[in-house]
Amino acid sequence: MNLRVRILTAITGLVLASLTVLLLIGGSVIGAFSHGERTDTVTISVDTIEAAKLLNEFSGDADGLAVSLAEHGYSLVVLDGDTAVYSSAEPYQHELYNSMSGVDWSESASALEVGPATVLGVDDGDRSAIAITLSDGVPMSGQPPVIPAFLFTCLLTFIPIILLCLLFTNLFLKSIMRPLNELADAARRIERGDLSKPVLITGHDEFSEVCETFNNMQLHLGIERDRNKAYEKARTDLVSGISHDLRTPLTAVKGCIQGLRDGVASTPERRERYLDVAYARACDMETLLARLLDFSRLETGNIPLELRECDLGEFAAEYASQLCLETADKPVSVETEIEPGEHRVRADTSQMRRVLSNMADNSLKYACVSPLKLRISVYRDADGEHIRFSDNGRGVPRSQLRKIFDEFWRGDEARSTRNVPGSGLGLHIVKFIVESHGGSVRAMSDGGFAIDVCLPYAGNGADHHENTDS
Repeated sequence: MNLRVRILTAITGLVLASLTVLLLIGGSVIGAFSHGERTDTVTISVDTIEAAKLLNEFSGDADGLAVSLAEHGYSLVVLDGDTAVYSSAEPYQHELYNSMSGVDWSESASALEVGPATVLGVDDGDRSAIAITLSDGVPMSGQPPVIPAFLFTCLLTFIPIILLCLLFTNLFLKSIMRPLNELADAARRIERGDLSKPVLITGHDEFSEVCETFNNMQLHLGIERDRNKAYEKARTDLVSGISHDLRTPLTAVKGCIQGLRDGVASTPERRERYLDVAYARACDMETLLARLLDFSRLETGNIPLELRECDLGEFAAEYASQLCLETADKPVSVETEIEPGEHRVRADTSQMRRVLSNMADNSLKYACVSPLKLRISVYRDADGEHIRFSDNGRGVPRSQLRKIFDEFWRGDEARSTRNVPGSGLGLHIVKFIVESHGGSVRAMSDGGFAIDVCLPYAGNGADHHENTDS
């Protein structure tokens, strides 16, 4: 039940309950203030006895009888049938004898009590004589006591209605305040850093929807907090690792320079060797600093691209030749498999070369196989132009393939050599650069490890592909 229906139901129930109480109490009070019921039980007094004697002796002199009855506190009404032919009664007393219509009076005086009034009557066959008197405290106006009855009814119904209002309001406020209190408690828990306890609210109203949204927010906050903790730890580890790694080449460079200054390298061959070592270590330092720069650019999403049209097949063949030279002194072979035809794409060749270099570094570090066979394939399909880099290494477990491009991720099972340097950014940079080109990347592990990069066709490449296939 939604909140609007609950409010309408509560108000309707309150009104109906109040009206019911008003009708019950009002009807009872007004009935009690009415003229009352006829009763045959009459309180006999001396005046009543004397008035009854006078009625029994009535011979037709209405004026004389009225004077005699007045001495005993009675008024006289003489009826011929239902018509009053004589009356010494006050107007308000007429209502009493009118209420006596239908009463069969006997030949001797008989008495009735109607509410506070005593009524005597006698019927000689031709006419009826009725004597009327009133008890003390009866209003002497001609109006029934409606105003006092109304005021008394209001007084009696006021308190129950107020109590009912308080009861319904309290119940309604409880139903509203319970979820609000739960939300307030949950907000205070979140302020303290506790995201473990959800808000438990049953029902299908607006409050339950708000609480469900609050729980979803709390869940996402917890996920983001855990992710940020892992990210901060990985970032700290990266900076600490690179800072530590900088010390080794820096120490080597300082040692070489110190050796040259001290004359330790006394021969040209030794000086040349010292210079080569210093240069190699300086290059290592440049690589480490480049990683820090990459990390900074990834955080800001600012890796500039200079896109121009090129042939992906020619680019892959050129890079394969370069990689062969770089790995000439290692047990590594490089093969290419390029599908015939043009493979036109728009790409930043320097950044794409970086993509292939990162994939090659990943295979060289973590393939854990000798000799290592690297294959670079280029082909096209309906999705676009593809370049695939694969090796014959141990691969990556399928359960970890979806994490392979995560920032700072290094799977121990796939990269079991713990002393291999790495920041966990290489493949994340691959994914970032490829997606910046509007492409997609996916990892596979089947007889080795492979990464497939798909780039959009350049210009009318799609039409060219269709014509080539036909």
